[in-house]
Amino acid sequence: MQDLTILNTEVGQGGHGEVRVAKWGDNDVAIKRVLSGSDQTQNTLYVSLMNEMKVLSKLKHPNIVQMFGFCEDETVKERSVCIVMKYYPKGSLDKYLYNADLHLDTRVIIQMMLSIASGMSYLHSMNIRHQDLKPDNILVKNFNPKENICDVVLCDFGLSMLSDVQNSETIQGTVTYAAPEIKTGDYMVDAYSFAIILWEACTREKAWSKCKFNAEIEEQVKNGARPDVSGIHVEKKGLVKIIEKCWSQDPKDRFTFEQIFEELKKCEKGLPLNSPVSGLPLNSPSSARRPEMVIEEKIEGRMDDSTDWEAFENILMDFGCEKPEKFKILCEGNKVSKEKWTKYINYFQPLITSRTKHSAQIGFTLGQVADVISLPFFHGDLSASEAIDVLETHGTSGSYLLRFSSSKGNLTLTVREPTDYANLRISYDLQDGQIVFCGGEFKSVSIRELMDEYERKSPEIDGKSFEFKQACNRIVKR
Repeated sequence: MQDLTILNTEVGQGGHGEVRVAKWGDNDVAIKRVLSGSDQTQNTLYVSLMNEMKVLSKLKHPNIVQMFGFCEDETVKERSVCIVMKYYPKGSLDKYLYNADLHLDTRVIIQMMLSIASGMSYLHSMNIRHQDLKPDNILVKNFNPKENICDVVLCDFGLSMLSDVQNSETIQGTVTYAAPEIKTGDYMVDAYSFAIILWEACTREKAWSKCKFNAEIEEQVKNGARPDVSGIHVEKKGLVKIIEKCWSQDPKDRFTFEQIFEELKKCEKGLPLNSPVSGLPLNSPSSARRPEMVIEEKIEGRMDDSTDWEAFENILMDFGCEKPEKFKILCEGNKVSKEKWTKYINYFQPLITSRTKHSAQIGFTLGQVADVISLPFFHGDLSASEAIDVLETHGTSGSYLLRFSSSKGNLTLTVREPTDYANLRISYDLQDGQIVFCGGEFKSVSIRELMDEYERKSPEIDGKSFEFKQACNRIVKR
């Protein structure tokens, strides 16, 4: 507890516990604390928190809340257990779903549900079921409706059950989202809860809001009644299919979360590009852009101001990057700042998903960007004078380094000679569907091959021949 500075901000409270914001080093964290004691309710909450701690210690996924650790607080009269978790200032999903003034188009809803399905699929793969999946237990990580971004994380695993724990008659969940077999069911109770959340996202209404008592909801659900889907927009018919499948009375008839994820992807592909439901006007310039043209913006939209490396790595893989580890040079500590990502990627825009020999679009894949910035002699955002200082201090005659050019979309090679320095601009072009790097009289499909040419044949820069003898590799933090 000595390393934590608890702030006055309280984000949740109950009769026997609270959630507060705290500082842990440079991280904003949430402290979830429950007191132990003889009171039955208090003791139940204490056991629930201990169970949550046990579950979270097994989990690591971009759509599962991150636990940094746990501790006992001896500063209070009664023993208190605290879980230290990542803090998500945007709050829980219920604040978004039930806000009538906030427009959520179909693409945003699909992105939201994809991140829930991804987290739940991982949870089930770890032989854990949530048992209390609902909007209050889902935190919003990134939200940008203009770019159709809604990324969330699952939290509150107090009722979650591990595969080695027997079913319990005390497991209730939250009645609105509870499957008819909640007390005796298996993993499919979570699919039922997912269906109710998706119904609420499509209708922007609270399920069973006309029922006054929990017993009334339980009775209707057991008898096969479900919320009305007839008023859901026809363009969401694919989502209605998922809803109806996932809240089937027989758990065996429900989709698994792997199947849910695939069905959501089909719905996403089936939306017309210029659909009014997509939130883009028919004549919007953005609606005419190819999907791969906004990769850099989508990645940025899923980042926090400072994103943990593990989460950033998962984001890159979601966008088809096969070599995410090469981007680790962007890390400061174990985090990647959005500012640094934006600065670096600005030189390579637009990003594209893939390239074939028939490609007509000039742009880089994430893999090609990784190949450039991970070169050991690439020094990033250095000015000409800073490059000279590096070569003066750490290089010799014939040493060279690569850096960003002052002109967007170009790179610069700076080389040292005994009495002079020179800068050679590296541009790129498209030949036969392939990116080709061009510098002086030489061209190549990779920077490394281009440098091999320079080392074999001394190029002329401004009418003077320069020798490229050895790379000046990164030795200082960029």
